[in-house]
Amino acid sequence: MLLPRHVQDLKKSGLSDGTIETLGFYSADPEEVKSLLDRSLSAGPGLVIPYPDSSPSYVRVKPDNPPVYGGGNGRKYLAAKGAGNRAYMPPKTREAIGNSKKPILITEGEKKAAKADQEGFPCIGISGVWCFVQDKRLLADLTNIEWARRRVHLVYDSDTRHNQNIQHAASCLASELTGRGALVFVVALPGGGSDEKVGLDDFLIANGGEGLRTLLSDAKPWIDERSAGRASKWSLKATKGAGEGQRHQFLGRLTRKLYHDRWPTNPALNILHAINRNNRPPLPARHIDAL
Repeated sequence: MLLPRHVQDLKKSGLSDGTIETLGFYSADPEEVKSLLDRSLSAGPGLVIPYPDSSPSYVRVKPDNPPVYGGGNGRKYLAAKGAGNRAYMPPKTREAIGNSKKPILITEGEKKAAKADQEGFPCIGISGVWCFVQDKRLLADLTNIEWARRRVHLVYDSDTRHNQNIQHAASCLASELTGRGALVFVVALPGGGSDEKVGLDDFLIANGGEGLRTLLSDAKPWIDERSAGRASKWSLKATKGAGEGQRHQFLGRLTRKLYHDRWPTNPALNILHAINRNNRPPLPARHIDAL
């Protein structure tokens, strides 16, 4: 059951009745919210956002009156204590993930991902721009995806343009996915009429799917060889073989050559697929020297 205020919240993101029903959003009273979050401090009633097909079951709650933990501002969204971060993947997106030829968007927030998915853009939602990692490792939900040769667009809110923290987070994620063979684009959404912040859902409501397709097609591949080493060392614990920064620089160049310089795919693809596995072999020096 959904309370009218929660329906209004979901509709504000452009979600249809069918999407809302399919994704299973529901309203919970204070006792149920407290039980879901396993917290001693009551968070009051709220909107529950189940993560489809998550195992173990995972939800986040948007409290009507965000509680304040340890001072500061209230937290708009809460997960169960100790549950960590997860990636939100609507059903259509989960289907697309199985096909490495399908491009994927990554954005901040479940409702934005749901709106993009509804409009035909497979999209993964992370709960915050830095929430693609857990214990300095890429989330297991993301590790299990085949990234090699996949186009990935990072689409965060329009304030990315002047927020260095968001820019750095996007750079770290782009570096990590490039290291797994993806061709990554960081998309800067335009701000609103008075430069108000615009999210992916806001942009789709205002410009439709065609507007987003134009924005995605105009995006340039992410390449930042100077900071790739720093970003990857932050994101991942050390691995064997070539230094992680060197690995990312190499793979960034390799991906660029595959897509833009039309390099022959063999043996380049073999390298990409090998690096995309959890058990990454060392990069032979001759491959690095070739670039």
